[in-house]
Formats: sequence, C-alpha cells, structure tokens
Amino acid sequence: MNQKVFRTQLVRIILVPLALLLVAFGVQEWNARQLTDAFGWVDHTDVAISQARLVLRTIVDQESGLRGYLQTHDTRFLQQYTRVEDILPQRFAALRDSVSDPEQVARVDRIRDSYDEWHAFAKEAMAAVERNDAVTSTIGFNLLEKDLMDTLRRQQEEFVRAEDKMRESRVRHSLRHTRLVDWSAGVLAALFGLALLLETRRNVRLVDREYASLVAKLNQRATELRESRERLEVTLRSIGDGVIATNAEGKITFLNAVAQELTQFSNESACGRTLGEVFHVIEEQSRERAESPVEQVIRRNLTVDAADRRILLRPDGTEIYVDDRGAPIRNDNGDLLGVVLVFRDITQQRRALDALRSNEKLVAAGRLSASIAHEIHNPLDIVMNLLFLMQRSEPREHSGLMELAQQELSRVAQITKSMLGLYRESPEPITVNIGEIVQGIDVLLESKMRAKRVRLNKCCSARGEVKGFPAELRQVVSNLVGNAIDAVGPEGTVEVAISDERMSDGRAGVLLCVRDNGSGISNDKMQQLFRPFFTTKGEKGTGLGLWISQGIVEKHGGYLEVESSVSPGSSGACFRVYLPRCEGEPVVAASVACV
Repeated sequence: MNQKVFRTQLVRIILVPLALLLVAFGVQEWNARQLTDAFGWVDHTDVAISQARLVLRTIVDQESGLRGYLQTHDTRFLQQYTRVEDILPQRFAALRDSVSDPEQVARVDRIRDSYDEWHAFAKEAMAAVERNDAVTSTIGFNLLEKDLMDTLRRQQEEFVRAEDKMRESRVRHSLRHTRLVDWSAGVLAALFGLALLLETRRNVRLVDREYASLVAKLNQRATELRESRERLEVTLRSIGDGVIATNAEGKITFLNAVAQELTQFSNESACGRTLGEVFHVIEEQSRERAESPVEQVIRRNLTVDAADRRILLRPDGTEIYVDDRGAPIRNDNGDLLGVVLVFRDITQQRRALDALRSNEKLVAAGRLSASIAHEIHNPLDIVMNLLFLMQRSEPREHSGLMELAQQELSRVAQITKSMLGLYRESPEPITVNIGEIVQGIDVLLESKMRAKRVRLNKCCSARGEVKGFPAELRQVVSNLVGNAIDAVGPEGTVEVAISDERMSDGRAGVLLCVRDNGSGISNDKMQQLFRPFFTTKGEKGTGLGLWISQGIVEKHGGYLEVESSVSPGSSGACFRVYLPRCEGEPVVAASVACV
C-alpha cells in the first residue's frame, strides 16, 4: 500500500468517528471519575479495616510474649514483646491516617489510650517479675490484665463494625456507577461500530488492490531472509571451534562440522536431543557429571565460561579435554531464544601443561636430592669414623660411641623418610595436616638454610587439616618456603605460620602464611609472578614453581595471595595460601608451638 493511499484511508477512518469520540470521552471521563472515587472509598475502608486488624494482631503477639514471660520468667519470651514494641506507634499512626470519619478517628484514639493503659500495666508487671514480686501469680493480677485486653478487643471490634457499615454503603454506590459505565460503554460501542463499519466497507476495495503488492514484497523479504540464514550457516560451519546451538528449552538445533567431529554425532542425529545426551562432560577429579554451560546460561541468563578441568565423553569410549563457553541468544526485547555453545579440544594443551608440571617436579626432586645427599653424607662420615674408633678402643668405650652412631643413623632415617613422604602420591584425596608438612620441609631444607645462615620461625596455632593430595600440597609448601629462603640474604629470616581463617566466600579455611624479609618484589614483576616460565632467579629457576603451586591450590578449592614491599627497612614478601578446612574439624589450637 503506497503512502498516499494509506494517508487517505487513515484520515477517513479517524475523522468520521472523531466527533462521537469527543462526546463519548467527556461522558466516560465523568463516569470514570465517579466510579474511581466510589471504588477509592471502598479501598479506603478496606485499608482501615486491615490496619485495625493488624494493630490488634500485633498487640496480641505482644501480650503472648508478656504472658509467657510472667509464667516462666524466661526473658526469651520477651523477644516477641520487644520486637513489636517499636512497630506499634507506626501502625497506630497508619491506622489513624487511614480513617477520615470523625467518629472513627475518636475510636482510634480510644483504642490507643486503652493500649497505653495496657502497656503501662505490662511494664509494671515486668518490673514486678524482676523484683520477684509474687503478685504476678495472683488471679486478680491476671484478671486485671485480661480486662484491659478485653477492652482493647471490644473497641477494635466496634471500629471494624462501623467501617463495615460504611463499606457496604460505598459498595452499593460504586455498583450504581458501574452499571452506568457499562450502559454508556454499550451505546458508545454501537455508535463506533456503525461508523467503523461504514468506513471499512468503503476502504475494503482499496485495501484489496494493495494486498497483491504487499504479498510480493513479503515474498521478496522471505527470500532475502532465507539467503541470509544460509550464509550464516555456512559461516558457523566454517568456524574452527565446535559450535552447538539450542533452543530456549536446551534442545539442540544445530551442530557445525567441528562439533560433529568432536562429539561424534551428526547434525541430523543430534537435533532435537538435550545437550547432555550429545555433549556429555564430567569433572576431571570427581568423574561426576558436570553442569553444561548451556544449562547455566538458561538458569542464569548470562554468558558463562566453564572450567578447563572438564572431560567430554564420546560414544566410542574416548575422552578429550574441552574448553567451553556458553552465551544466550536474545531477541530485541531481551527474551531468551536459545543458547550457543562454543568449545574446543584442549587435550594436547593439557598434556603439554602436565609435562611442564612433571618437569618442574623432577627439577625440584633433583635439587632436593642433591641437598639430601649432602645431608646424608655428613652423618655417614661420622658413623664411619665412630666405627674406626670402636675398632681401636677398649670395649668399655664402645657404649658411648655406639650411642653417637645411632643418633647419626636416626638423622639419616629422618631425612630419607621426609624425602619419601615428599613425593609419595595418593590416589584419592585424604586428610592432610599442613603442620606436619611444614615440619618435614624443615628437615629437607636444613642444609640450604644453614649455608645461608637463614633463620626459620614456625608458628602453628591450628592443626591445619585439609582434604587433598599430600604430595601436591608438600610441593606447594616446598616451593614457597624454598623461594623465601632464596629471596633473603645472609642472616635473613623466614616465617611460616598456620592458622584457622575464614575464606573470602565465608567457608572455614586454613591459612598458610610464608613471609620473608628479603628485598621484596617490584610492581612490574608482581604482574607476571604467576605466569609460566617467568622467574626472578635467572638461570637457577625454571619459572614454573609459583604457576604450578597456584594451580594446585585452586585444584584443592583454595586461592593464593601475595603482598610485597620494596621499601628500605620494611622490605619483603608474604605469600598466603587459603585452603578449605576439613568439614567437622573443630577450631582448636595446635600442639605445635611457635619457634
């Protein structure tokens, strides 16, 4: 329909009923105002009745608390009394504001006076209880309190009955106006219908002529939309990542070629199924089903990035690591139309990361092995010397020499035991005592500390029991304490503290704090501290220790924070590791003292 024809028809449709519309508007406006006023007074009455009942219910709640207190002398019954004591003045004020009739205002004032009289009696009764006055247990005392409440109830009922009568009158008045509005609306509707019928009959032929033109334009638009959709599908199929689209109910509507290859489902076989049937992902550690990003997007209506420790189970039994992301598809009004899931295979990337972690662990083991070899060498030399002396000495001197030899061999056993414990793997998470790990690390790093004359202060104010993998947690402690020893100069100090602390999300946690008085870490290095291969030790470091430690801590449900200062006289760094404490573990001081 061209613009000229449309304007002509629009003017003819509007001008004819315009005069009737103006007259009808005036009539209906008057009727509407009358009807609104009538219903307003009905609502006003309902509000007053509701406020009166609310005031009485609040007073009854307060009386119940007082009675319980008078009978039991238990102050817990006064919680309800004191809770509503500050509310009642506001509710009395609201009740008084809700009435306009002078007689009803007077009734509200009488109710308030009766409440004040009861309230004064309540305060006197509570004071008598505090004085252990036996009068509160007498029948006369309780009958007096009952009379006061009966007076309140009677006055409230009188107020409600009066409001009910006014409400009935106002309802009848509003019904009369309703019938008048209905009659007027019927007459006006008939007039409008007649006018519109005449105009519609006149305009049908013109609209019919324009219809064919409109259909042709719509067919052309449909063709353009179909071509646009085909281009979009070609684009999605060409993307290098897997793409899965679903409707608002989570049913699959599209898979691109990469998604079909990774999930081993064709587009035809996947469409109409739920996402969980095609994209079956599980958590790496628990092997339990993981909530898909699509489910999270539908539930939260937000873009969701999933964790990278998720495994996609495929129909042929193979498993691949995936990195996935879900985003909502919305219309112009913001309504959810569906969800698009984009994911990729990161199996090779994960294997490379695992290889890096294993390499760092072997490097750490090599360094510790060299240190342990040095530690073991010294006591073994002493034992050999003692055996030589025993061969040259009298038998009566053998006892003392054997005791010294036994002490040195015990030291060797302790060092080897700590070394075995450091890299002993556990197949399942178990209860791990962080304090015991700190004690074992102390033995392994003794030679390094002695060489630099570093003092290690330990303070364990909690047992520090967490659920996790002992070998990985020992690696975290070893990395942090070893880095602190490297950071301080000769005669430096390293402090290790364990305490019970709340985590940022409110969970009960264990805090491991490693602090040194070294030169500190500059701001530019702080930004790169947890990146792989970044190190401040030059050729002596691999740049993987802190990165791996952060990953282990996050794997155990915790997080790692760092603070540093390079100011002269107060320089140093502090690493804080927060881990969730074992469920049910009481917060008690540990037996390990600060040394």
